[in-house]
Amino acid sequence: MQFDEVKDFSEDFAAVMKNNKWGFIDKRGKISIPLKYDDVGNFSEGKVSVKLSNYEDGLDEWAYIDSNDNVVIDFYPYDATGDQIFCVGEFNEGLAFVSKTLVSIIDNNGNNIFWGDSEFFISSLKYNSEYDAIPAYVYTDDSMEIKKYGLMGLTGNQRLEPIFDYISDINGDYVVVENIVDGENKIGLIKIYE
Repeated sequence: MQFDEVKDFSEDFAAVMKNNKWGFIDKRGKISIPLKYDDVGNFSEGKVSVKLSNYEDGLDEWAYIDSNDNVVIDFYPYDATGDQIFCVGEFNEGLAFVSKTLVSIIDNNGNNIFWGDSEFFISSLKYNSEYDAIPAYVYTDDSMEIKKYGLMGLTGNQRLEPIFDYISDINGDYVVVENIVDGENKIGLIKIYE
């Protein structure tokens, strides 16, 4: 069977699309999950996100399925508001970033670990479990226009004071921070301590 699009393999499965419907093939090229979804993610920790669009009411709903096409985390209308990142992410160490209006974090069973109930807003879809750290920002003004970046933990607790103009990445023990000084972007590294 010829496909209109083929993604890279992840966990022995590749997403394939024909006639605007997605499914998965195995390493032998056999269809293992029928082409019936409107969009799909990549397999991670035995699960993959899949989207079904409801064209009558205009809502999209995403679920996580296993390699046998069984729904393991039920369908939900993930969405994002304003400048929030939209994501129905891959699992890593039993956690996935998802958009529940704000960027949230769920566990393997779909339970909310972090649901935006903090002064912090998640800005990067990376979690450093060794230091319980996620790049995040807070608004420093009432009109919610000025952001300062720091690190938060899984429960929304402050891990690094939000004093930077941007945090672009966490690499092992280090955080890449940025500040604008005299109109110039200055980049530096900060070592994370427990």
